[in-house]
Amino acid sequence: MKFVEVTSLNSDTYDKYLNQIDDYGFYHSRNILDYLIKSSSAMNLSFFCFEQGKVVGFAPLCISKNKNGDQYYSSVDSGCHIPIVQESLPSRTRRKYYKEIFKQIYKKIIEHNIKYIDFFYHPIKFNSKKSAHIDYKDSFLINNFYETDTVTINLNLFDLKVDDSNFENKLYSKLRTEFRKKKYSELSFKPVNKKNSNAEEINKYFRIYEKLHFEAAGRRTRPESSFSSMLENLLQGKASLFTLKFNGIVFSVLFCFEYENYVIDASQANTVEEKYLKYFKLRHFLEQKTIEYYRREEFHYYEVGKTYFFDKDFKIFQEKHKRIGISKLRFGSDLLPVHYFRFNKNKKNIFNNKHKFIVENEF
Repeated sequence: MKFVEVTSLNSDTYDKYLNQIDDYGFYHSRNILDYLIKSSSAMNLSFFCFEQGKVVGFAPLCISKNKNGDQYYSSVDSGCHIPIVQESLPSRTRRKYYKEIFKQIYKKIIEHNIKYIDFFYHPIKFNSKKSAHIDYKDSFLINNFYETDTVTINLNLFDLKVDDSNFENKLYSKLRTEFRKKKYSELSFKPVNKKNSNAEEINKYFRIYEKLHFEAAGRRTRPESSFSSMLENLLQGKASLFTLKFNGIVFSVLFCFEYENYVIDASQANTVEEKYLKYFKLRHFLEQKTIEYYRREEFHYYEVGKTYFFDKDFKIFQEKHKRIGISKLRFGSDLLPVHYFRFNKNKKNIFNNKHKFIVENEF
């Protein structure tokens, strides 16, 4: 098997290879992988896999150093998505290719002295027959090769294809009552994207989002390259901003990534002025209006976010993120598991002499 690192490929070639595999996830796409890398200053070691000159698989792989800069840990904050192998291949062949891919990853773990590496499995996939669909097949396949610690977290996924009556009833009843109040008619909702805005307007509203984000956090919480990547996605038509205005001033902004007919709520920022935060439920109202927008635009799924009730092993969450995650339940979306895996290089794996029988025999 031949491995080609993505850093040697241009965007068109990357997309062509991914489409030839024809069964990939949102987190395998070039723009999302680039954004995650720029958000965490990680090194991109992702690679495509070839057999007899044809692309058969892809492995997203990102690594980063610790704060002292003297030891590699691994991956972007969320981890690396599980590798993919072409779905149309015979099952025995696919298992063989997966083994070669995870063997190659293990070589890089040793080469870069990686202490541990995090992976995850997200259930949404895309192919030429279906745009976005749910697929959990082989979601725990990594455990065939590495002994991992495993955590499962609920993903809030809103099916935008539901009929009108079900859609109306999904929102938490207290929020439905709240949003019927006259004061919400005073808020102006505006989508900002390549479809309805020029580059100058997109830039203007993105700078407002940056300012709100900075004021809400009290500091810059991500590298400048992360914001540059978000703006680039907006200008390329791969993302949208949604804003709420009151008396002509923007008080709340939501940023969403888009892929095919799938949407992810990626980042939201509100004004820090307490009088407006107490008067309006800005975050919830903006998200609901955004969901309604994507439903009208005939997107199929809207990813509201994840819900964290408890810290789980290696997945530790800030109290703020727990509160936000629980509030995501109020939109009535379905709960789907996202699986997270951590492999420590000192743990068991099949790619060493202790497991010579497994390595030398197909399974």
